Amino acid sequence: KSKTPMSEQYPILHLKPGRERSVLNRHPWVFSGAFQNLKNNLEDGALVEILDAQNNFLAYGHYCHDASLACRLFHFGERIIINNQFWETRFRQALNFRKQLGFVQNQIQGYRLFYAEGDGLPGIVCDVFGSTYSLQLKTKGAENLKPLIESFLKDELSLTEAHSECSFVEDKLNFLLDATLGQKTGYFLDQRDNRRLFGHYAKNKRVLDVFSYSGGFSLYALANNAAHVTSLDISEEALKLCEKTVLANFDKPMAHDLVCGDSFDYLREMAPEAFDLIVLDPPAFCKNASTIQKACRGYKDINLQALKNIAPNGLLFTFSCSQHISKELFRQVIYGAAKDAGRFVRVIHEMGQAPDHPVSIFHPEGDYLKGLVLAVS
Repeated sequence: KSKTPMSEQYPILHLKPGRERSVLNRHPWVFSGAFQNLKNNLEDGALVEILDAQNNFLAYGHYCHDASLACRLFHFGERIIINNQFWETRFRQALNFRKQLGFVQNQIQGYRLFYAEGDGLPGIVCDVFGSTYSLQLKTKGAENLKPLIESFLKDELSLTEAHSECSFVEDKLNFLLDATLGQKTGYFLDQRDNRRLFGHYAKNKRVLDVFSYSGGFSLYALANNAAHVTSLDISEEALKLCEKTVLANFDKPMAHDLVCGDSFDYLREMAPEAFDLIVLDPPAFCKNASTIQKACRGYKDINLQALKNIAPNGLLFTFSCSQHISKELFRQVIYGAAKDAGRFVRVIHEMGQAPDHPVSIFHPEGDYLKGLVLAVS
């Protein structure tokens, strides 16, 4: 705590008595109900000081106007000057961390460079795809930093913005993405390690990639000599991109079908024992806490059908990327599906997001991706 003023002052927001614990614990989110005096004249995205009820300085953050999550914090402890140098230091720390992980070795890789709260950069997500980048700015405070971010990406990494279709390499496979399709930043880098594991089990298997999007899991299965792969998605554009990606990697025709349709309907109607290896990687069914029950019904539905119909001794890779669905709740849903399917089901792997999506220990909400590999007898 500090009462020592610096030479530059920012608008002040006071917490209600007793509401400072989460900030002292360095959690980066403060909801509107925790404040004494939310000021209607504060601009959306304003940089603010957070003080406790006794006027002790706690943190700096970006104010979010008309949002229940009223402030996203990015610095705790002592007052400092928040200037371009502060942010450039944060950007460089994130870059150096990716270098430490083994990324940034060339200009053909794909990796997440900035992961919001996981890098002390709330509201900022930046994925690198080869020599291009795709940027998501989720708050006005983050949007205000866009010129500085773009300058850093150009000067430090010689990157240009991905406006349409571009390519990158992952495990010697060539991936195409279209930044205009509207799925996250254009590709799901968080599943990188899980795709590798999927490929490990794919040899000679009949594979179904449900919610395939542009075919990340499908491509790993084909590269690892799957007997046959079916890519299923409701988006024709995504499947066209999947087909182009397959053609960009293999000279000979591959045992690969594209199916455009509703995944729920397909799973209910598919022939029993048609597939030995199935992956369920749906979009987030749960956008907020009020939809948790509905989301759980959706997760149970698709998992029940997959567990009922997968071939004996098959493997099911199943995921949830919904932040509001905890690992414990997801397991409960899978337990219910397995019980109703009447199959003997064993967990052989637990999965999460790749290490370029680091989770701040102070912000467990950043740990959104959870997955299980199930052996089904």
